[in-house]
Amino acid sequence: QWYQRRVVITAGDYEKALRDSGYSHTIDYKTPPPKKRKRSRKRNILWYNPPFSANVSTNIGRKFFALIDKHFPKNLPLHKIINRNTVKISYCCMPSLGRILKGHNKSVLEKQSEKKKAPEKECNCRD
Repeated sequence: QWYQRRVVITAGDYEKALRDSGYSHTIDYKTPPPKKRKRSRKRNILWYNPPFSANVSTNIGRKFFALIDKHFPKNLPLHKIINRNTVKISYCCMPSLGRILKGHNKSVLEKQSEKKKAPEKECNCRD
């Protein structure tokens, strides 16, 4: 709205300059057509997060995608859901196998040490 008013106000000066230069063009404001909204669709992505281990020398990602290609070919109805474009692989979201084992061992050892250290009961005698 304000832009249209500004164009109308300043158009007179520009039209005068055009007429003085020998042109017969008139300046008018044309409203731009409404912009079409781009359709935004959220992609459904499945994440596969294998635990990381430096001892594994196999390319797990390549093997996993080979299994997807083998067991979900294009002629199956599930191919639309499970294919290379909708399944992603990431190691960074999972703790390492060593950290998982350390945590498990710590919790098991704490439970065992609590059982061994039974708190000594004080005498509950009445005089």
